[in-house]
Amino acid sequence: MNKVFFCFFLCCLFGVPALAASAPTFRGEEVIVTASRIPQPRWSSPYSTSVVTTQDVQAMGAENLGEALQYSLGVDYKNTGWWGATSSLKLRSSTYQQVLVLVNGRRANSPLMGGAASEDILVGDIQKIEVVRFPASSIYGSDAMGGVINVITKPPAKKLGLDMLWGDFNSQKYLLQAGNELAAFSAEYLKTAGYRVNGDYAAQNYFATAAFDLLKMDLGYYIGDRGVPGSTVYPSSTARQTDHNSYVNFNVAGLGLFYEEKLQSYNAHLTTTETDSLYNCWTYGVDWQNSVNLLKNRLLTYGFEWREDRGDSLAVGNHTIDNQALFLEDETDFGDWKFEWGLRGDRQSVIGDNLSARAGLVYDWIANTQLRCSFGQAYRAPTLNDLYYTDPWGSHGNPNLQPERSASLDLGLTRKVDFQTRVTVNYFLTHTSNLIQWVETSPWIWEPQNIASSRAEGVEFEFTRDLSNNSAAFLNYTYQQAVNLSTGKKLVYSPENKLNLGVRYESKDGLGSALYARYVGERYDDENNTRLVPSYTTIDLKLWQKVGEALVTLAADNLANTQYEDTLNYPMPGRRYSVGVKL
Repeated sequence: MNKVFFCFFLCCLFGVPALAASAPTFRGEEVIVTASRIPQPRWSSPYSTSVVTTQDVQAMGAENLGEALQYSLGVDYKNTGWWGATSSLKLRSSTYQQVLVLVNGRRANSPLMGGAASEDILVGDIQKIEVVRFPASSIYGSDAMGGVINVITKPPAKKLGLDMLWGDFNSQKYLLQAGNELAAFSAEYLKTAGYRVNGDYAAQNYFATAAFDLLKMDLGYYIGDRGVPGSTVYPSSTARQTDHNSYVNFNVAGLGLFYEEKLQSYNAHLTTTETDSLYNCWTYGVDWQNSVNLLKNRLLTYGFEWREDRGDSLAVGNHTIDNQALFLEDETDFGDWKFEWGLRGDRQSVIGDNLSARAGLVYDWIANTQLRCSFGQAYRAPTLNDLYYTDPWGSHGNPNLQPERSASLDLGLTRKVDFQTRVTVNYFLTHTSNLIQWVETSPWIWEPQNIASSRAEGVEFEFTRDLSNNSAAFLNYTYQQAVNLSTGKKLVYSPENKLNLGVRYESKDGLGSALYARYVGERYDDENNTRLVPSYTTIDLKLWQKVGEALVTLAADNLANTQYEDTLNYPMPGRRYSVGVKL
């Protein structure tokens, strides 16, 4: 606790010297939608947020959601390999199951296993990614304990383009995009032979969107086929996994219809016994929301959601969960003060009723300096796997599980030093109870139980500066302490220290470069804190040149050829090169 407040104090001292200086107000302001389900200036939101734009993604050379967010403040990106390898995203020491991932406002989390497969969410069509690092169950319901990640795709626009890339390990990408003002379509093919035995990956991704007056529609279809090489302790030269993911969303004047399907098959191809696993799940439903102005300074947003989650797997069986919800978000502007509060009630067919609330306050203090304070409650319902899992050896799920619950406090200071420079300092504290953990109830027999609680506390510091229209620099640092209160041990894969920095520059003649560095401190792989994963630093270099209407790119990832592991016993690739052409 004392270390955290000491860091918070130092960060404030570093960020506040400009407070005494007068600075003009920003003439333009970034707009976000995820924090409160309505468009609002990011500056005026009481909740900690980050935004990754399409320009950021292109400069990084990111191909999937995990790669696009690896340098973002407060994000723990954990990977087991490269393209196609299992990866997860956490926010402020949460579990990946406690982070709600959305695509255009629709859930991408699996009802069977919880969490979202960030390696399967390709980012060739994104307009931006919004990250809310604060509980949002008061507007989104279950799973938003750590926060929300919303992938927002590009609207229809007149375009015809081709994006190609070739690199080490026989890596290739081909992305075709076409559209007009009413509709757009893209088709992408991504593949690599991999850097480990049985580490190959091939994916196809199709996306379409259309907008006609009040009607908006988007749909996607993804096919991924990959080898599963396993760890260096238990390697596999034959295991395969195939994923078929599809979704369709309709929205007419605030009324939305949605359907999502995830079909996954895993085959170990063992020489003695054949082990097949199926993980199929479906999410579908309807929602509606509306906003009304009450007086001149008050905006009320309200709505409902009905959703059905169904899962079917060999280990879980076929089960369906029904969820109904009403939500309310109230925003009042008092000039220098702005107050928001939200409330959502969920009725779920298994765990019953849940009520989630949050409130946030923003104060425009002095000379483009803003103070923020927010408090929120959230929950995560047990997954279908937690509830109904069975195996031939006696391990089983627990239909009597209760939802995980959390209470979070967030304090923040943001200073706009000038038109281009912003400094932010945040302090966060989250207490989580009813944590679901699988416990060995007898030899080789496991069952999930609500037996643990945790505390995550930390400080975030971020400096950003826009150098020109397509040039920028950033630095962010996170210090966090995350402890299992039931055992006194540190939470797994929650490093105390994380540091990211990047510089992107482009000249008037189209010559550009970007340099990114990422430091991740040591962290534990097991709940008993006996297996330590060493810290590491990686550096990535990107170069590009505009040649007429074409853009030629050259990238050197892991420039220093660092030998490291994101996940214990899963080595990451060394230095690798790629060249690309975008027409």
